[in-house]
Amino acid sequence: MISDSKILKITKIFFAGQLFFNVTSAFLSPYGGGINNASYALRILFILYISKCILSLSYPSILRSNTIYLYGTRIPIFLSITLFYSILCYGNPLALISKIFPTFFLLLEGLLFLGIGYHVEKNTYLKEKVFDLFWKYAVISCIWMTLLSGYIMIFMGGLQSFWDTARHANHTYDIVLNVYKNVNPYRFAIFIPFFFLKRNRWNIPLVVLSCVNILAVGKKGPLLAIALSGLIVFIFNKQGKLKFIKYLSVAFLLFYVYITFIDTNIFDAMLYRLDMDQHYQDDKTTFYMSGRNTLWDMALTSFLSGSIVNKTLGFGVDAVGSYLMAAVKLNNAHNDWVEILYNYGIVGFLIYAFFFISVTRSCWSLKYYNTKYFLTSLYLVCFSFVSTFYTVESYGGLAAPGYGFVLFSFICGCKKYIQSVGTERG
Repeated sequence: MISDSKILKITKIFFAGQLFFNVTSAFLSPYGGGINNASYALRILFILYISKCILSLSYPSILRSNTIYLYGTRIPIFLSITLFYSILCYGNPLALISKIFPTFFLLLEGLLFLGIGYHVEKNTYLKEKVFDLFWKYAVISCIWMTLLSGYIMIFMGGLQSFWDTARHANHTYDIVLNVYKNVNPYRFAIFIPFFFLKRNRWNIPLVVLSCVNILAVGKKGPLLAIALSGLIVFIFNKQGKLKFIKYLSVAFLLFYVYITFIDTNIFDAMLYRLDMDQHYQDDKTTFYMSGRNTLWDMALTSFLSGSIVNKTLGFGVDAVGSYLMAAVKLNNAHNDWVEILYNYGIVGFLIYAFFFISVTRSCWSLKYYNTKYFLTSLYLVCFSFVSTFYTVESYGGLAAPGYGFVLFSFICGCKKYIQSVGTERG
C-alpha cells in the first residue's frame, strides 16, 4: 500500500509540472527549434513519471469497473491502432503523434487521480490537503494567466491590436496569441469550481477575474458553457440556492464596479469577434458560428463520401485537419463530435458518446454520496459537454483543457472508496 506522504508528493509534483508547462506553453516557437524540443522532451519525461506513479498505485476491483479506468486502459489500444494505420497511410509520424499526445496524457491523468482519490478518501486530513493543492494550483494559474492578459492589454493594445500585429508578423506571435485568446479562456472557465474546494474570501473575486479575462478576448464559448453549467448547478443545488444567489449578487456587484470604473470597453473584443467585417474581411469561414457550420458541412460531406471502412473506423488521426487545411487553410473543424466522427469513424463517435453517458451516470451517482462532490462534478461534466460542440478534439470535452477531468477523476475515486466501505459494511 502506498504511503500518505508518497501520495502527497506525487500530487505536488503533478501540479508543479502542469503549472510549468502552462506557463512555458506561451513561449514556444511556431517554427519549432530547441525550446520546443526541450519542452516535448520534458513532457515525455513527465508522462513517464505519471505512468510510473500509476503502476505504484493499487487499483482494487471496484475501481477497475469505473468508466475512467476502463477508458484509460482500453482507449489507448484503439488510438494506437489508429495511429499506426494513419502513419502507414500518410507518413509524418511526429506530427501525428503530437496531435494524439494530449489524449493519451489526459487518460493517464484521469487514471492517476482516480487512484489518488480512492486512497485519500479514508484520510480526511490528506484529502483536504489534496483539495488545497487543487485550489492553490487554480489560483496561481489564474494569476499567471491574468498577468499575460494584462501584458497584452497594456503593451500590445489588447486583442484587436495584438491579433492585427500577429497577422503581419510572419506568424511570430501565433502561439502566444492562441494561448491568450483560445486556450486561457477555457482554463479560466474550468477553474471556477476549483475555487470553491476551499473556503476563502478571494473566491468570488477570482471568479469575477476569470470572467473578466474571458470577456477581454471576447471568447463566447466558455461564457456560454459557464452560464449553462451554472444554471444547471443552481437548479440541482437544493439546499444552497440562497448562498448561490448571494455569491452571484456579490459577483455582479464586483463586475459592475469593474466595468464602471476600470474598463468601460470590456465588451469591445466581443463585438470585434462577432463582426465578420472586422474579424476577417476576406474569409467568412473563419467567423465563429457562421463559419464553423461551413466547416462542419464540408467535413460531414467529405466523411459521407468515404468508403465503408472510412465511415466505420474513420480516415485516421488528424485527417479532418489535413482535409480542411487543403480546402480552406484551417486545421480543425472546431467541433469534437465532427472531428472524432471524421478521424475515428462511427466506432470512435460511439465510444465518445458512451464515454459522456458513463461520466454523466457517475456524476449523478455522486448526488447520493456528497453534495459538494456532486455539484462540482455537475459543473465540470456540463461545461465539458457544452464545450465539445465548438472545441478541438485533442483538447475538447473533458480535456478542456484537461483540468476538469483531473478533478472529476479524483472525486470519482473518493466516491468509489465510500462505496467500497459501504459494500463491506453491508
